[in-house]
Amino acid sequence: MSQSYLVFYYLAMTISLLTCLTVVVLSWKNREAPGARAMLGLAVATFIWGFGFIFEAASSSLSQQILFNNIGYIGSMSVPVTWLLFAILYTNAGKPFANWKKVLLSVFPFFIIIMVWSNDAHQLMWSNEHQVASGPFLVVAKTYGPLFWIAVVHNYTLVISGAIILIRQLFIGVPLYRKQAFILLFAACLPLVWNAIYVFDLLSLPRKDLTPVMFAISGIAITLGLMRFKLFKTIPFAYPIIVQQMNDGVLVFDSSDHLLETNPAACRMTGLDNSMVGHELKDICHLSPLLECLAIADFGHLDLESTSKTKGQFFDLDKQPLFDKRQQQVGWLATIRDVSQRKQTAQELKERKEQYFTLVEHGNDGIAIVQNGLIIYANSKIKEMSGYQLEEILEKPFTQFVSPEQRKTVEKYYQKRIGGQESAGRYEARLINKQGQEVYVEISASIIEYEGQIADIAIVRDLTANKQAELENRKLRDKAEMASRLAAIGEMAAGIAHEINNPLTGVIGFSELLATRGDLPKEVMADLQIINHGSQRVVEIVKRLLTFARQNKPVKTRLDVHELLDNTLEFRSYVFKTANIEVIRQYDPKLPWITADPGQLQQVFLNIFINAEQAMRKVHDGGKITITTTRKDQFLSIRIADDGPGMTPEVKAKIFQPFFTTKGPKDGTGLGLSLAMAIILDHHGTIEVKSEYGQGTAFTINLPLDSETEASSNRTAVSPPIKASKRTASIMVVDDEEHICQLVSRVIEQMHHKAESFNDPTQALLKLESDSYDLILLDISMPGMSGLEFYSRIIAKRPELADRVIFMTGDMAAPGLEARLKQTDLMYIVKPFQPAALEQFLSKVLKEQLG
Repeated sequence: MSQSYLVFYYLAMTISLLTCLTVVVLSWKNREAPGARAMLGLAVATFIWGFGFIFEAASSSLSQQILFNNIGYIGSMSVPVTWLLFAILYTNAGKPFANWKKVLLSVFPFFIIIMVWSNDAHQLMWSNEHQVASGPFLVVAKTYGPLFWIAVVHNYTLVISGAIILIRQLFIGVPLYRKQAFILLFAACLPLVWNAIYVFDLLSLPRKDLTPVMFAISGIAITLGLMRFKLFKTIPFAYPIIVQQMNDGVLVFDSSDHLLETNPAACRMTGLDNSMVGHELKDICHLSPLLECLAIADFGHLDLESTSKTKGQFFDLDKQPLFDKRQQQVGWLATIRDVSQRKQTAQELKERKEQYFTLVEHGNDGIAIVQNGLIIYANSKIKEMSGYQLEEILEKPFTQFVSPEQRKTVEKYYQKRIGGQESAGRYEARLINKQGQEVYVEISASIIEYEGQIADIAIVRDLTANKQAELENRKLRDKAEMASRLAAIGEMAAGIAHEINNPLTGVIGFSELLATRGDLPKEVMADLQIINHGSQRVVEIVKRLLTFARQNKPVKTRLDVHELLDNTLEFRSYVFKTANIEVIRQYDPKLPWITADPGQLQQVFLNIFINAEQAMRKVHDGGKITITTTRKDQFLSIRIADDGPGMTPEVKAKIFQPFFTTKGPKDGTGLGLSLAMAIILDHHGTIEVKSEYGQGTAFTINLPLDSETEASSNRTAVSPPIKASKRTASIMVVDDEEHICQLVSRVIEQMHHKAESFNDPTQALLKLESDSYDLILLDISMPGMSGLEFYSRIIAKRPELADRVIFMTGDMAAPGLEARLKQTDLMYIVKPFQPAALEQFLSKVLKEQLG
């Protein structure tokens, strides 16, 4: 039995220590709750107490047992103090417990601990320490001194005081608080009772203090309270504390209207004090209009504005009867609430609401609130922008007023915002007003709560005027940019023409000269024809390039529309072939020429051809373009039709608007057809489009005819043949290109005239000082000395040669050159030329010069 008791003791003490550590951890986690820090101190003190006692029991020598007994006293003297502090802080009884009071409570326990450790010097705690056997234990027997019994009384007083404070919580009536109080009382009383049994030796058990074991059971109970009944989570507040700290005034009267109780808030509001408790209401109602009102008012609720020195204050008064258990009235309760701040806030809100209403209704921006996809609020600016009345806007889907092309995008932004996802909060859109016109706007949207539900508020700014100005500016910038680009193309084209036309002159000329020989094999003749044909194609390409490049300086001239159409189609001929696009020409052969700018018209045709090509590629990778020309009254009509996908009515209505395009941002600018419209209108013509979705598209261009154009078109353009002169002429050829000198000399010699060529213009000038020539063929662009400079020098010395100079040039696109030649009536021939053309030109000139 003794050994079993020994095992039980050590096991129980070990459990006590572990339980104390558990309470320490749980109390630390809830350390911000009232009483939690005191509970933490209580658990630490209990641990020290148990630690000293268990090692005292395990020690064999008297000195060791006394040492661990003294350590245990540190905990045993700290437990009552921390227990009382826990009870006070947990129940929030009285005013906040000041730190100096906590120190005061700790003074006596600290003194006892010092006396325990110094007992050998004064013997006031105990004396005559010796070891005796008690059951399985070897314990220290003592003779207790007076200070020991004083410490016992002190500790019991503190523990019982804490228990009394907690017992008061049993009468609050809240089941959860009652369970908390029972657990805490059990945890306090069990060690207290057992300690009394041990100290006064009330049971015949081994003289070994099991108070720490009882604290193990108490620790389990406290742990259960922490986990099961939310100890420290829900702290009971005493009714008096609540009433005393309420902001509302509370007055309690008996059935005879005698004042029974009041709180500080009521005293502040009415001018009462605690000395007036017991007075009848009629004797004290003069102190405040609030009391006067209570004296005459019936039970219920009423509002009151103070008319005393607190004028401007507003109060809510509530007067209710009090009944006992038999439902008999025993008095009545009055509560007074100062609502001045609420009234003032309500007034400020009302004024602010009026200000906001003024700002919202008369602001420059439209404001709309959308809830569940419907417009539930719109200000006057929204009505102005849309052209609709308010009743035509409210409760309508907001997407109804958005351009059809943008409805899905705007709806997607709205759904993302409502769903709490990242979405564009500011974006541009187009609205459709009541007249069907587009209104460019900027929308700034955000999520709000409106009448208790989530909603989307949109601030709508009208950008139509800005957009129109921006479009105009952009059009001007684009035109300037295009003019700059075309000027660059013109300069490049001039250089290309000079560099290409000079070698082409030799290729074409010598290939034709070779073709006139009869001793060449047939296969060589065939090769020469291929060379000549290819060279002629290059000549036409250069001509078209120059014509197109000169469109930055519009010059209207007589032209054949069919030839211009064919030249434009040549630009896209290779693309059409590779894209399986067939071109069908239905030209009216009797059409007259017209007066127009060829470069600008070519730009119009080219833009329509490219649009048709791209549209047909998307749907069936090929197709047909049909070009029809006819005469309609005083107009020449050109119809360009394709079998592409066609256009919807919405797209067709906007194709001539600047910057409108159905292509991607990298595929088009939306300027092509708007510029085409401007060009045709500048020619006093019209451009129309007919298209149905899935049925293709047809553009019709009408250009005006005039009497001069028709008269010119009816003249015969065939010149009479020129007969060669029979006299042998002497002709000088000056060109920096050796092959051109050889070609021209060969043609002259075939005409039975004498030719002398020079690659260096300086040598040619020296030759002219001694010799005379019937004609001088002179290249304009030469290194060192230009043809025009050469001409100026020779006529300065020999004016008679002024009308015998024929200029050769491959650079007619050079700025001002053509105009200067025509103005001074100088003769010229443009490279590349065919030998036959050169021969005909020289024959004509020689006939005029030699007769």
